[in-house]
Amino acid sequence: MKIKLLFPALLAPVLFLPGCIPHVQQQNYYVSPMNGNQGEYHALPQLTDSAHTAVYAHVGYAGGKTNQEKTDYYHSFRGAITAAHHVGMFQFYYGLDLSLGTYYLGKWDTGHIFLGPITDPPAATAILNSFSGGKFYGGVGFSGGVNLVLPIAGGEWRILGVETDMHREFGDYLAFRKKLPDSLATLNIRSNFYTTVGLTTEMIGRTRDGEFGFRMALGQGLGPYYHTNVYDYESKHFLNYSYFDVSFHYTWDRYTAYLQGGWAEQANSFQIGLQYRLGRPRLAPKPARAPKGGH
Repeated sequence: MKIKLLFPALLAPVLFLPGCIPHVQQQNYYVSPMNGNQGEYHALPQLTDSAHTAVYAHVGYAGGKTNQEKTDYYHSFRGAITAAHHVGMFQFYYGLDLSLGTYYLGKWDTGHIFLGPITDPPAATAILNSFSGGKFYGGVGFSGGVNLVLPIAGGEWRILGVETDMHREFGDYLAFRKKLPDSLATLNIRSNFYTTVGLTTEMIGRTRDGEFGFRMALGQGLGPYYHTNVYDYESKHFLNYSYFDVSFHYTWDRYTAYLQGGWAEQANSFQIGLQYRLGRPRLAPKPARAPKGGH
């Protein structure tokens, strides 16, 4: 009986003394849909490959959640063409891509309790919720990078790489941000350009018919995405649109499949893709042996 009476006693202050519980207002951020999925994995020829240049065609899917408390989410498909080279201890790559997708503006909650504070919806909840639903977006982009590579037994270590991605956005979601009054958003970036620069490292193991590898990348958004001077009360830091992603790939013959997970400021993403190496095979074929007794 004492246990049964204890729970209502603990709950009573929450029900009857709401003024004693701190309130935190949800913040809303509207930025490029490329945040969190700005780039995909790039297949590259190893230093030991006989062909020093390779061209890849790529198709992929990306999906994720974004905004505070992951209120919004998106889906997109991407196609790309990339060229890669290796010279000495260095690998280079560069390419163009096209992304087409849908960004879904979610509805803001009417308020709830989490670990003490009550989170209230944004001040203009009714107006913001009237915009909810899917909005088309697209982006054309350039990606490039360079790696310092060390051959190791059974593969290679791409010790340190520098990568960059630049995308120009278009579509309904960009038009929404351009028209949204500043008074309705905690942060609203109207720029149609999203550019990042980052550092990478990757381990590669060779197999009989291809390779496999694990890659990590850490980078930073530039321009208006660098140190926004907006303090996020949920994460308790100033917004800084950096990213961290990890990817695993497997190559067999001319095909490379990859999985990639990304974590960025107010966003996370999942990517899956397939790349096909055009032109010469990954490794030069071994010369055929002459039959015994032949001339």
